[in-house]
Amino acid sequence: MQAPLGSVLREVVRELRERKWSCLIVFMLVSAIGLLVGMFWPHQYSASVTIYIDDQNIITPLMKGSAVQAKSKDKVAEATEIILGRKSLGRLVDYIEVSQQKEFDEAQREREILRLRSAIKIRKKGKQFFEITYTDRKPDVAFLVTQKIGQLFLEVQEENRREESRNAYAFVDKQVKAYQSQLSQSEERLRQFLTQNADGTESGVQNKISQLKSQIELAELQLEELVSQRESIAKQLRGVNASISNKVVSDKNNERIKALEDRLEVLQLSYHDSYPDIVALKKQIEGIVEESKNNKGKSTGEEETVSYENPLYVELSSQRAKTETAIIAVKTRIDSLNNLLNKTMLRMEKVQQNKAELAELTRDTDVNRNIYNDLLRRRETARVSMHLSSEGQGVTYAVHDPAVYPLKPKGPQFIHFALASILLGALAPIGLAGVYVQLDPRIRDASTIQENIGIPVLATIGKVTTPREHRKERFKTIVIFIIGGCFVTLYLVVGWLKYTGVINA
Repeated sequence: MQAPLGSVLREVVRELRERKWSCLIVFMLVSAIGLLVGMFWPHQYSASVTIYIDDQNIITPLMKGSAVQAKSKDKVAEATEIILGRKSLGRLVDYIEVSQQKEFDEAQREREILRLRSAIKIRKKGKQFFEITYTDRKPDVAFLVTQKIGQLFLEVQEENRREESRNAYAFVDKQVKAYQSQLSQSEERLRQFLTQNADGTESGVQNKISQLKSQIELAELQLEELVSQRESIAKQLRGVNASISNKVVSDKNNERIKALEDRLEVLQLSYHDSYPDIVALKKQIEGIVEESKNNKGKSTGEEETVSYENPLYVELSSQRAKTETAIIAVKTRIDSLNNLLNKTMLRMEKVQQNKAELAELTRDTDVNRNIYNDLLRRRETARVSMHLSSEGQGVTYAVHDPAVYPLKPKGPQFIHFALASILLGALAPIGLAGVYVQLDPRIRDASTIQENIGIPVLATIGKVTTPREHRKERFKTIVIFIIGGCFVTLYLVVGWLKYTGVINA
């Protein structure tokens, strides 16, 4: 039965006194096991190399915008990919085979690669540094392999950067040639289309249609004016006689008057009465008439009726004929313009039909040309980047702190095992006694009955030890202390020999 907390320590001491041999055996067993574990504990030696990342050299600002320089946001992740990659680890295994004079088959090689991946640790140190650490049971192996890891990282990183630059340039150059071919094909298709469809542009045809419509409107207005002029002339012709009959005296004055009047009528068709020639003719006619009146009694001529074509009628008829001719010419011109307009409208329809195809061909050509020009610029950028990589410029890595030969193993040392084992051996019996007291179902104290069962205890009878038993118990204690002292002495001697290197396990 579980003892009360107040009596646990007393019961533990009682158990330790009653089980002295058991306590000694537990102490010796735990201490010896701990010492043996410390003697045969595999030591691990670690060596590390620190790499410096230089991404702020003088080339960076000079070549900004002209070259693409490889930059990784996480340098530790980039280094981890390179160092733990199959390429680097494969070379490291080759180095181990040569340095340790071993030969690995495929299975052993794979196991060695897995072991190296677990033994290599990479961590970041500040913004511009990271550390590579390798752990092995042999200090010389840890030192040499760590040195080799740093060298391999620099070599593989440089190779990867140059290969990346070359691959990027080769890819861009291939794309440039491909788009150059596409651009040539697009330009050839556009040229053939424009050659086969030489109908002009939409704006040009639209301007031509506008010009034709304007010409047709002007011709129609001119036609209306001619028709109106023809009707006016026809109206004038209806009021004018075709011939003129006059009774005249057949003498020279009448003939002169007749000639002057004919001339006057012709001038009046084109000029006003105030025109100088018309005024002069009238005065001349009046003078001849006045002269005829004065010579009337002297005249020997005879009167007769004379008929002749009316000059006004003749002139109006001529103008009507000219107007008819002009009307026919204007109508012919209007018909020609309408035919030309119809052809132009058909041409516009064809231009509209070809507009979509022309736009698509032009768009394809422009897109291919823009991409081609952009790729040309990128190819030159890739060329400069490739030259920078071949010259070792841009982001570079260098060994800042080389590997140092490890003098002490990492982790718990033998002295730690020795001290912890003897301390644990001393505490183990006490702990076991405490657990035994708590788990023992027997009643060890009167207070346990009163607290758990509720039965009052009137008195307790203690254990009575005889003088013989007391002497026997004292002898046992002395023997146990002698054995324990010898064990501790032997423990310390073995531990000292191991610590000083006399014993090499």
